[in-house]
Amino acid sequence: MRPPPPATGCSRSATRRLLDLGADLLIAIEPDAQLADYLEESILDAALKALRTSFEEADLEDGASDLGISVTAFYWRDETPALENVAWLLKPSGWWAAIWHIFGDADLFHDRAAYFALDNRIFLS
Repeated sequence: MRPPPPATGCSRSATRRLLDLGADLLIAIEPDAQLADYLEESILDAALKALRTSFEEADLEDGASDLGISVTAFYWRDETPALENVAWLLKPSGWWAAIWHIFGDADLFHDRAAYFALDNRIFLS
């Protein structure tokens, strides 16, 4: 079995997508117990484990994760210690993605990011 990818600030759609892509175990970190309950109740999948705690307090195995994802939640963290925690959790070949929405008028960044996403068939929820 592959080690779990931690997911901070989980959304139902992102969690479902990761499970659909074949995660053997997905650990969702959600400090709000009601949201964690909703996540587990709305996604009935044995591979999903919701931890009702903060990222900083989560009991996760060092060096065991292939992937860590934070979607619109990482800005809540003190960046340096949070990134150090991420580095400890990931395998040496592991990947980290912090995703955030950018709102506003189209500019060069938006145009290039949209082109890249479409050109490489990257789909984000």
